[in-house]
Amino acid sequence: LSFTALAVGRVKADRFGNKYAQKGKQLYQQLNNNLAQCGVAALTTAPSTTTSVAATSASFGTNTNAAQTVAFAATPVPTGYKAIISMTKPLSAGYSKVGKSAYRVIQIVAAAGTSPANTFANYVAQFGTPVSGKKIFGQIVMINTVNGFKSTPVAFVGTTA
Repeated sequence: LSFTALAVGRVKADRFGNKYAQKGKQLYQQLNNNLAQCGVAALTTAPSTTTSVAATSASFGTNTNAAQTVAFAATPVPTGYKAIISMTKPLSAGYSKVGKSAYRVIQIVAAAGTSPANTFANYVAQFGTPVSGKKIFGQIVMINTVNGFKSTPVAFVGTTA
């Protein structure tokens, strides 16, 4: 099976919502970018499966200017997967949604990692200490470390106490 054959029938949408057929090279790059983000070796041949398990829920367990945890399910992270937790910088309370480019990877939870994930030190290193009253958006995706396919993001949001 080649990446070109695997890409047949896969429809993507660009930033304007226009649908297009994904090409083999694009699929190859997408899957290997996902694997690189997890610290896994790149694929040289197309995977035989295209499955990916999605997280079923995510939320802030704690979100203060002294501690921050993210609770998620499925816990523990299944074998052959890594969970990528991404968040935004602290935003004013008036925001109701943010674009994909606002998210930054905060933490990667390896297979068998359990919920809640303590994200405070990584968040502070990326954005500084959270300010009380500011809104933080987050999302979690699961990446299959065998085939590189990524699940649909599960979003969460919280206001720093």
